[in-house]
Amino acid sequence: MEIIQKGVMRSGNVLLRLILNHIFNEAPNSEKYNLNNFTDIDKRAFLNTVSQYKHSYRFFSEEAMVGHIISKTTGKKEGGYLNPKMHSYEKLEKNNILIIPWRDPRDNMISFIRTEYSKIPPNPMFPWKNKFPTLDYIKQSCKKTAEEQIEQFNIMIKMLKEHPKNNTLELKYENYHNDFDYLFNLLEEYFKIKIVVDIRDYLKAQFNKESTTQFQKRVGDTFNNFCNKSHVHGEHVYKGDNKWNEILTPEILDIINPILDPYIKKWESL
Repeated sequence: MEIIQKGVMRSGNVLLRLILNHIFNEAPNSEKYNLNNFTDIDKRAFLNTVSQYKHSYRFFSEEAMVGHIISKTTGKKEGGYLNPKMHSYEKLEKNNILIIPWRDPRDNMISFIRTEYSKIPPNPMFPWKNKFPTLDYIKQSCKKTAEEQIEQFNIMIKMLKEHPKNNTLELKYENYHNDFDYLFNLLEEYFKIKIVVDIRDYLKAQFNKESTTQFQKRVGDTFNNFCNKSHVHGEHVYKGDNKWNEILTPEILDIINPILDPYIKKWESL
C-alpha cells in the first residue's frame, strides 16, 4: 500500500516529502536508531505500520528535462532532472493513501514568483540584487502564476473527489512548517503509530529552517540549482511566512483574488 503525495507548487511539498520518506522508508532500516530501545508497544506500533506502507513522492515522471541544472562549480547548464509530475492528475488505486498539503495560495504565489526571480542573473552594475522580487516584478507575474496555481488546485480537487475520503489526509502548511510536533502528532493519530523521540529529534534537527537554509547555500545560489537526493533547490527557503497582506497591493489583489477564489475558500475551510 502506497502513501501518495500530491500538491500545488510551493505548498511545503519538499519538507513533507522528506519527513514522510524518513518515517516510512528510511527509519525502520536506519542505523541511527536502536529499535530495541523502543518500548514493546511503541516498537510494535511503529514497525507494524511502516511495514504496511511505502511513501511515494510523485516528483518525477518519465520525461527528462535536459540542461536545466546549473553547476555551482562550472556555472554551466548540465544534466537535468526529471519533469515534475506531482502537480498533475493521476488515477490512484482506492486502497492507497492520498496526502495533500495546502498553503494560502497568495503566499504560494509570492513564493513561486520569488523562486523565479532568483533565477534572473544580477546586473553586473548592481551585483547585490535583493533576493525578494520587486512589486513591479510581482505585478507582471501574478496573473500567470495565479492561473497556473488554480489549474493545479483543480487537479487536486478532482483527485480528492475521486478518492475514498477515509484514505485521504489533507494538511495545512501553516500548521506544521514551524511546528513539527503538530505534524508528528497528526501522523500518529492517522496512521496509528508512535513516532518516537529519537525520530522526532532527528527530523527537527535535519529539516528545520536554519538547517535547510544552510543546506541550500551548498546547493547553489539560485533556484536553478538542485539537489537530486533531497529535491531542495538553491534559494528554496526564504522565510516560510510571506505574509501576503503586508506585501501585495490592492491592485495586485484585484487581479489574483477572482482567479484564486475557490482555492482561497478551500484553504480557509481547513
